[in-house]
Amino acid sequence: MKSINQTNTSLYEFLDQQVNAFRQNFLTTRLTMDQEAIHQMRVAVKKINTIHKLKKHLDFPITIDEKLFELISTIYSNSGMLRDVQLQHTLLYSYRKNLKCGFTELQDFLTLTEIHLEETLKGVISGIDPELVENLTEPKHLPEKPEIYLNIENESLNFIQKKISKISRLLIYLETESKVHDLRKQTKQLLFVLQFLQNNFPQSNFGSYKVKTFIRIAEKLGKWNDLQMFVNQVNSFLITQPPDFQEDHSEYYLLTKNIENDKQRLIRNLDLMLYLEIIKLRIHLNLDNQIAVLEKND
Repeated sequence: MKSINQTNTSLYEFLDQQVNAFRQNFLTTRLTMDQEAIHQMRVAVKKINTIHKLKKHLDFPITIDEKLFELISTIYSNSGMLRDVQLQHTLLYSYRKNLKCGFTELQDFLTLTEIHLEETLKGVISGIDPELVENLTEPKHLPEKPEIYLNIENESLNFIQKKISKISRLLIYLETESKVHDLRKQTKQLLFVLQFLQNNFPQSNFGSYKVKTFIRIAEKLGKWNDLQMFVNQVNSFLITQPPDFQEDHSEYYLLTKNIENDKQRLIRNLDLMLYLEIIKLRIHLNLDNQIAVLEKND
């Protein structure tokens, strides 16, 4: 068993890395609104959020003040909408090239939307004292009794079990778009935690587990989500047009049809792929027996 001081160190170091990544990319975004900085800022927030979820299953203190966490979440939400539109420019370029259509009206709509969202994000960021973000640190509050022990490897199994259960239920509804979005979120959270445990406990079963398949699944679900956001944006654009617009511009029907086809292609057989990987993970971690032992000890 590792002492809580040792195990907390790995968690705190991981959180420190993500908080630092958030801070640096926030400051870059504040100065330049750089697309990659916005993306990396959001990746850091996702990892911070996942570790906070994991900590609900572990017996050690919360490390980020709730008000500061709300601040991070607000920036995350506003930057997400801008990030989506920036990706949609790239997707539109690809479809314009493949379908040999200009889609200039949609391009103009995306540009105006991006300008509006960029101004909104600038307003949110400019309203935040940069010193508050500069001082965003992880307090190292450890328990008063050093003799208390915590085995993060075992304690994390409950979290992994819950994620697997949620993913298994969502696989049944893979044809429902809202469920695919939830599946993407749950899969990413599971992947982040597995990568954290793999990096910090290389000698354990976590260290020898290969996450390549989970990475491929998460990438497919991420691309599916990008296309879903894109088709939603196309529909928002079409609603603003005159009633006879689509009759005169049939290429937009072709665009939405191709997007939907690409979405289906991305999740084709994904349920089987994910189901088999979950079984592989359960066997690798000896999850059923481990959970049974933990419950017996409780």
